[in-house]
Amino acid sequence: SNPGNPTRYLAAKTNRPSRTPWDRRREEEARNAGDGVEKEEENLEINSAQAYSIMNFVDWCVNEKSYKADNYALIFSGHSFGFHGHSFLRDESSASYMTKTKFKWTLEQINGTKLLNRKISILGFDSCVMSMLETAYEFREFADFMVASEGSIPNAGWSYGNIIRKLSVKDDAADAKTVAQKLVRAYVERHKYTENGKSSAIGGNSIDISAWDLSKVRSLAVAANELGKVFHSKLNLPTKKDGFDEVDLVVYEQLNRAILQSHWNSQTYMHNQCVDLKDFCLQMRIELSCLGNQVMTIFPEVTQIDNEVRSNLATQIQDIKNACDSVIEAVDNCILLCGFSGEDYQFSNGVSLFFPWSELSYVITRSRYEKLEFTETIGRNWDDFLAFYVCLATKRL
Repeated sequence: SNPGNPTRYLAAKTNRPSRTPWDRRREEEARNAGDGVEKEEENLEINSAQAYSIMNFVDWCVNEKSYKADNYALIFSGHSFGFHGHSFLRDESSASYMTKTKFKWTLEQINGTKLLNRKISILGFDSCVMSMLETAYEFREFADFMVASEGSIPNAGWSYGNIIRKLSVKDDAADAKTVAQKLVRAYVERHKYTENGKSSAIGGNSIDISAWDLSKVRSLAVAANELGKVFHSKLNLPTKKDGFDEVDLVVYEQLNRAILQSHWNSQTYMHNQCVDLKDFCLQMRIELSCLGNQVMTIFPEVTQIDNEVRSNLATQIQDIKNACDSVIEAVDNCILLCGFSGEDYQFSNGVSLFFPWSELSYVITRSRYEKLEFTETIGRNWDDFLAFYVCLATKRL
């Protein structure tokens, strides 16, 4: 944590640091499991997707090299696909990957007394689609701040040379929060411009990146869950065969149309499977602003809408607006800084949320999604809304 004397480390598959207590512990586990120690030792050398490889590196930096600091940043560079499995920190040579459960266990060990004995100050992901509410909620207890991207990361990754130069400028007042914001600025600035001011976007790729305050993630999760609850309650009408009140049907179809249009207009990621949460809520407010007038103009056959019905519609619209406003405020409180370069991610605001278009996309993902801590503990209403929305509300009555 000495900005005047930055040191850069390269974690390689050769010249690995000497065996640590983490190696010996793993070897003992291998013996107990009946596996050959030689095979375990080989895996330690080549598999960067294993928990002990990460812990060995941290132990080497903190204990063996004795680089003690007030704050630690731990940045992971590799494959990822949000909360989806089979790709996170995938090691190509061994064809293995890090599960979210194992990664959380690894972070817990790093926070423990034998390593940092504190939270990681900055948890960074030089990986695709990690700036999701669902993933941030998984890691909120292990770090103070998180730096990640909603969209894809170019193969060149973060611009570490530019980042090191930015952090090398001595700033006695800089804390972890400030450094997290500097990481965002350094990456965006390097992607946008060269020293002579000309564009240097890598291969024409767009990028986005944001810095999170993980202490505010729970409040954001509560707001997103409440949005799902409100949506579900407004759209949860009986099927047509059970009979509709004609006006209820008009209101239902208009609310459904507003959600569909907002979803269509919003910034999306991961092959349109995730949506920028704030942008979606902003688009939703636009659609709701004229919904009352549309009921009369689009459905002229509804000739009698009394004051009670008008009031009911206005109440439903206001309930959704209030839920959207709460999400927007929570995103603004949680995201310290968000930046982008290129037109593909120009409406990024820092937080994405799983919001697929089709029933098939949801069904093939549901088993993994429902095992996330966000879904199990606080986001059940959002998952319930998704299950209803993609399976019924997106289809004609």
